[in-house]
Amino acid sequence: MSLYPKITKARRKHLAAHPFDPAKNAIPCYDGAGMPSGFMTMPDMGEMQILAMRLGMEYLAIAHDEDAVEDWIHTTMGLAGSPDLNGIMLVNVLRGIAPIIAARQATDRDTAARALYESLAVEAWEKDFTDLPDAA
Repeated sequence: MSLYPKITKARRKHLAAHPFDPAKNAIPCYDGAGMPSGFMTMPDMGEMQILAMRLGMEYLAIAHDEDAVEDWIHTTMGLAGSPDLNGIMLVNVLRGIAPIIAARQATDRDTAARALYESLAVEAWEKDFTDLPDAA
């Protein structure tokens, strides 16, 4: 059972409607002699950045809870599909939440602030970011 059922429900609902494919794009690879040697797969990087921002909002809501953070790490690893891609995704998570981390640290023991971060995390999973003017 999830420690944060509202967030988990919002994440699962979003991912059911918009599955993340870490191997969406296949890029041809070549060996040292210039001969084709297979493919390297990569996700749509813009899609992954938006996913990372959603995960970042989720992290802010649960950062005070060690068990929830451990579950969150397993969630990111499952979505990424590989340790390398998970590292790239986590860098994007940190890039997205860095501006708010310092302000958030004072709220760890404030239940109203926790509720606010939980609602923001749910909203992040429910919002359609593709309708923004700069979205690709």
